[in-house]
Amino acid sequence: MTLYKALTATKLPAIQLNRVLTTITLLIRTSPLSSLAHLLLNAGLFQHAITALDDDKASGLILASYLEILSRIAMIDPNVFLQMVAETARRGGKDEDKDLEVVLDAMWRNFDYVGDARSRKAVAMGAGALLTTVRPLSWSKLMVGKSELPRKTRWRIQYVPSPDRADNSEHLP
Repeated sequence: MTLYKALTATKLPAIQLNRVLTTITLLIRTSPLSSLAHLLLNAGLFQHAITALDDDKASGLILASYLEILSRIAMIDPNVFLQMVAETARRGGKDEDKDLEVVLDAMWRNFDYVGDARSRKAVAMGAGALLTTVRPLSWSKLMVGKSELPRKTRWRIQYVPSPDRADNSEHLP
């Protein structure tokens, strides 16, 4: 029985499933991603992690573990992460942008479930690494439309002189 079948066929208690997912996270952190990406795709673990993020009934602990797995992959190499999302979408007959949108939405939606500082940092760095790619979809998730801002929100940019310069008379145009 493969690890993917074991994760999906049996109903492991949340604490045991979290231990398995923590082991997978450790594997991702210590192994070269170039060889591991192919194995994660063929085993179905990457696709399972993406679909598990959409499960509304999953515990926050489990969602945080899946999110950390995906974030660590994105943090190590965001281009490989995008290729894995594309390959997963191709194998499932889905749209690549739709799968990427699911992952990015899950990163923002489930960030509060990530409890410890190391995992929160990994999720934030994984999201930041995806911004280094030239994918408009990853940038669009950070944009806030004017209609989403509160009415009384005012943005003001102010010049603050540098304390280490003797001549602080220069101003921004």
